[in-house]
Amino acid sequence: MVRLFLTIAVLVFSVPARPASVSFDAAGDPADRSAKFRLHVDLPVLRVQHTTVGAVYGQRSFWDVDDDDDPFRVETNFRPEVYLQTSAASWRWRGSYVHESNGLEQGLSRGWNRVVLTVERRSGSWRVTAAAWIGFRVEDTNPDLRRTVGDGEIHLRGDEQSFLAPAFRARWSLDPVDDSPVTSIRAALRLPLPHRVVPDRRVRFLVEVFWGRGEMLHDDARITRALRLGVTLDR
Repeated sequence: MVRLFLTIAVLVFSVPARPASVSFDAAGDPADRSAKFRLHVDLPVLRVQHTTVGAVYGQRSFWDVDDDDDPFRVETNFRPEVYLQTSAASWRWRGSYVHESNGLEQGLSRGWNRVVLTVERRSGSWRVTAAAWIGFRVEDTNPDLRRTVGDGEIHLRGDEQSFLAPAFRARWSLDPVDDSPVTSIRAALRLPLPHRVVPDRRVRFLVEVFWGRGEMLHDDARITRALRLGVTLDR
């Protein structure tokens, strides 16, 4: 089974802050608009009973919608992954190798590699996922990624077919930049569009709030606070 997740989200409020700041900057420019594009393709290669070997391709891109000359100049991060996954009853375990980079060279290059262990528990219509990773071959241009992106994350997701399809993610670091171990928080709702407008229920309206560091590899120490509105497509 191939699952394709396509998200196009318009960033209507994006207020960068000083690296040490954790409070909302009311003086920031609320018109700092950009668009974010996310792509996630999960390709199971071999499945034997409850065990799967597969590969994932992920991509995140920021586009500057106010730049008429070069709107795609901001940044793109590429995230290929290979994994081994097994499940039993309501539990699922996954071990994976993840490479993440921005595809640039020399001083502009940002990237690292990770070994990730993920455990998921299903309970009714909810899924709780905990992941931890070890980074290696971290490029010299971003040596503090584990302090900004984090050392792991916790996901809480509701039924993807429910009306709101809620999702919450928090990332944490054992050696954070500031006093808080939480490096970033993302909360999202995916609502169905009017049936007369879009009859396909796999197309949904996205409302997303993001706060924290390390959303993109470049300038990973910057704190981003964003409210995003967009559309998701699942296949």
